Amino acid sequence: MNKKQKPSLWEADKLDWLLVKELELNCRQSNRELARKLGTTPTTIHRRLRRLFDAGVADATLVINPLAVGFGTRAFMGLSIRPGTSDSVAKHLQLLWNVQSVSLTTGRYDISIFTVFRNPEEMTSFISGELGRIPDLVNVEDMMVLKTVKRLWWQSDPAGVAKGVKPRDLDETEMMLIKELEAQPRETAANLGRKLGMSRKVVSRKLAALMNDKIINVVSLVNPEVFGFGVRATILLKVNPGTINSVADILTHDERVRHALIVSGQFKIYFHAVFHNIEELSAFLRDELGKIPGVIHYEPTIHVAQLKQSSYLG
Repeated sequence: MNKKQKPSLWEADKLDWLLVKELELNCRQSNRELARKLGTTPTTIHRRLRRLFDAGVADATLVINPLAVGFGTRAFMGLSIRPGTSDSVAKHLQLLWNVQSVSLTTGRYDISIFTVFRNPEEMTSFISGELGRIPDLVNVEDMMVLKTVKRLWWQSDPAGVAKGVKPRDLDETEMMLIKELEAQPRETAANLGRKLGMSRKVVSRKLAALMNDKIINVVSLVNPEVFGFGVRATILLKVNPGTINSVADILTHDERVRHALIVSGQFKIYFHAVFHNIEELSAFLRDELGKIPGVIHYEPTIHVAQLKQSSYLG
């Protein structure tokens, strides 16, 4: 999200909502493409995009499909640490390349991280090695991702995760291109070519191959705060074994649920949701989540601050 200033509430009209929806699917669509899909003019699209990004409503980001580049093991980890050490531990975690997100939280965990690895053995080495060397770390609860059932608000798996894509090695120019896209996700092919010493046609061809092979996608992450969702929470569920898929399916249809995973361990479902306030979260837990058939127990953790969000691998 844009952290230059705290965003104010945004009054979105129908075109804004349709535009945001398209951006969450593919943020590199041209103004002409977006105008054709939404029945307006490229000039109007340009003006609306500038307003959305400048106001911090949405932020373009590069999404890398970890499975497509050989990182077949993904895990959510909840960390308990010694009081007063959150900032120093979080700063250390942000430097680790296979830690894709770092959040300060309150509740069951002090810090929540999302990680990627080539295999379970690499994950075990990470826990015993990298995490084991952090003196203020008290406990780690790790949940391996078995299935992604929802990402973002409107669609599941924008980068094609878990759709059977075959891993392949990236060449040097592809790696350079990915690094540039992480810094400037909507940079034009011509400007990327000038930076990397390649022609626009070569850049366009490589970009198309990376996206068609479902290795990368550039999407827009909507800042829920600007729509009044001031509370973000990770919620872990214990459910009856025979209801895992049915409970997950119900969650995907709730627009407050932005990310939902089926995981291993004592909890079977992990999901991230947004709410207008603590009262709404409380009502959701009591009156909605607790009444879903199969839910045995829920454990909410409130996000205080997100310190890292990256999908670059290596």
